[in-house]
Amino acid sequence: MYRLALGLVAATLFAQPVPVDTEMANRAKQLLESTQLKDKAWGARLAASLRLPGFEKTLIAELYACQKSRDAATDGPEYAYIQSLFDSLIELEAEVPADAIAPYRSRWKAEAIILLARGRQTTSTLLEMHREKLAAAEWIAITNLLLQRRSAQLLERMLEQMPVRHSFFKLEPGSQDPLVGPGPMHWDQGEGTRRNLPSGFPPISLYTLTLNADSGNSLIAAGPRNVYFRRALIPTNGELRWPVYEEPPPIFRPGDCELEYLARLADRPEEQVRWLFSTRSELKGRNATDISREMDKKLDEQLLDIRHFVQETMLRSRSDPFLVRLQVKPSLTDFRRGSNATLPQPNPRELVLDLR
Repeated sequence: MYRLALGLVAATLFAQPVPVDTEMANRAKQLLESTQLKDKAWGARLAASLRLPGFEKTLIAELYACQKSRDAATDGPEYAYIQSLFDSLIELEAEVPADAIAPYRSRWKAEAIILLARGRQTTSTLLEMHREKLAAAEWIAITNLLLQRRSAQLLERMLEQMPVRHSFFKLEPGSQDPLVGPGPMHWDQGEGTRRNLPSGFPPISLYTLTLNADSGNSLIAAGPRNVYFRRALIPTNGELRWPVYEEPPPIFRPGDCELEYLARLADRPEEQVRWLFSTRSELKGRNATDISREMDKKLDEQLLDIRHFVQETMLRSRSDPFLVRLQVKPSLTDFRRGSNATLPQPNPRELVLDLR
């Protein structure tokens, strides 16, 4: 009896308690194995909030398994669970395969871009998304990532969307160019949508991308214009107005952003590239014939400069061969007062760059 009692005391004194992480990991595993989506979401929340090791693969497997539910009703149980998986994987800074993310990209654009930015084999998916309908910050984020990764298709993509302008003008003798570029423009984002989760689900974050470097926003894609992600938590059995709009971002004129990337690819000052694709010329000709010749000559010079620029940039950036057609839209403004002479209008041009 004595020996038995001594044994029990020794066992009590030297027994090792179950580590908290192990206990929580077991609990998270049990919840994720539940058939109830609410429980599974709590398991994902537990794994992410405690940064439990080894759960990334489990959550990625769940993301694959839920692909069939990607069209579920917004804020319904299936949608909420998928959102919890994205939220947890982002919080864990997990590297997720592109094919696990790609099927969700039309409804979870911000979350998809955040995770694709962290992956090593995700460039092809980013290129596919780049041609889809995107908000300004989403397009800029993807383009920043393609620039960082030195995508061989980025030059072609930028040229495809780059307008070519030449603004001709005729002034009174001795006067100066009166035109000043337009001031900053903004869009009205309006109020957010009321968002909530099914009863009993854990707190889950929603995500959006922004160009604003406000406190609490996290850098996701550095570039000519940095892009950040913003998150906001929907509390359990609560609601949230989403998106939470900050200072309204600028509305970019066609070609503004593309020009910045072309300058980076060419390693040239932005203003130099801007002038190349959007230039202005005062006409000096005295009659319609001279003015027509003058416009044709200046357009020929501009298109030749653009051709040389693209050829040099293609070599510098090691771009893939491509064919692109640039539409040139010249314009003419007459600032003379009291002149009855009608000026000839410049003809549109097409610059075919066959660099295959």
